[in-house]
Amino acid sequence: MTARIRKGALGALGLMLTAVLLGRAVVPTAAIYQFVSDYALRWVSSLVEFPALIAGFVYARRAAERFGDGNPAARAWRGFAAWLALIALGQVVFSTYGLILRRAAPLPSLGDAFYLAGYVVMIGSLIAIQRAHAQSGFTVGTTSKKGVVAFALGVSLAIAALVTPIASMPGSVLVRALNAVYPLLDGIAMIALFVLARTVRVLRGGRAWRVWATLLLSITLSCVGDIVFAQFYFHAKLSRLEALVDLAFMASYLLAARAAYLQCSLMQGVTPTRARNEGG
Repeated sequence: MTARIRKGALGALGLMLTAVLLGRAVVPTAAIYQFVSDYALRWVSSLVEFPALIAGFVYARRAAERFGDGNPAARAWRGFAAWLALIALGQVVFSTYGLILRRAAPLPSLGDAFYLAGYVVMIGSLIAIQRAHAQSGFTVGTTSKKGVVAFALGVSLAIAALVTPIASMPGSVLVRALNAVYPLLDGIAMIALFVLARTVRVLRGGRAWRVWATLLLSITLSCVGDIVFAQFYFHAKLSRLEALVDLAFMASYLLAARAAYLQCSLMQGVTPTRARNEGG
């Protein structure tokens, strides 16, 4: 099978899976869902997400190794690898409850601990790679303080609008707090993404830009998945949105793996010494 045929087959499979998951959220009463249950869709999502997370972890670690110790970019890519590894561990926990035990995971659970730790590491990595680019000596985009403040204010207002209803809903304080923490971390991540996107925008059109555009989209979709999940968790009538959450996370993890792979390809044949000299 040639690479073109393989890519075409994977693309067609991806489009079909996207259509099925979107359809479950938009037209949940369609005839197909009498035969394709939510349980089956969870299995499909897990069988895509977990390998993508492992692949992303492997490629991110390889990228860090090619940068070499002492390079700020290496630390950032090790952080991205840790993020994907922690999310993969969280996936194992949640999948064990949902697919093997066939019951909802308790809140909080060990899976939440892995997810929250992963998000903290990911945010730290975004900040680290932004600093690495800013200190590299190469031309980078700049972001005015006013622009950052305006964007941060907008994100804060949006997150407040999402978190406020959660805080007033029935349920234990711990459960409501946990479901509020995810959007709050997403807000911080979005601000870090904004600053990084402005920093690396001068790379547009080049191979390096493909890496960062892919990774930025990956993390954005992950944040979207968290926010949608926080909404449907407290609304039984919105449970069909689970398909959208699965789709967002699936696309996020596939894109993260793609970004790490592109970074490895970009550095093919580059020695750690040269990478250090280039500042990542």
